[in-house]
Amino acid sequence: MATDAEWTILENYLGGLSGRPLAGGKMKDNLSSLWSSGSNPGTNESGFSALPGGYRDGTTGLFREGVSFAYFWTSTENPLNNTLASSRYLWYNDLATDRSNPLKSSGYSIRCIKDQVGAQ
Repeated sequence: MATDAEWTILENYLGGLSGRPLAGGKMKDNLSSLWSSGSNPGTNESGFSALPGGYRDGTTGLFREGVSFAYFWTSTENPLNNTLASSRYLWYNDLATDRSNPLKSSGYSIRCIKDQVGAQ
């Protein structure tokens, strides 16, 4: 699973922190029929093909925002509260990426990345 730093590397590559409004659009699949009505579909220039999946609420166990958001865990724990973890999300009506710190008991998607051989 990608770390918070690895997500930042991807965001920087796709638009940088000042260009964050562009990075999410480059990650979102361009099939607007899969995202909520009124969506701002992405270009999928990155080939990431993010699809909406919503999340499972860590408190109630209910599934929410299934066609509006794509939420992804990072493997980075919140340094101020060990019951929270860092995450990224894409919103149906925006081309940006953003961060959140949900309860670890929540259910989010993950981004798998391949470690480089010999990397430390």
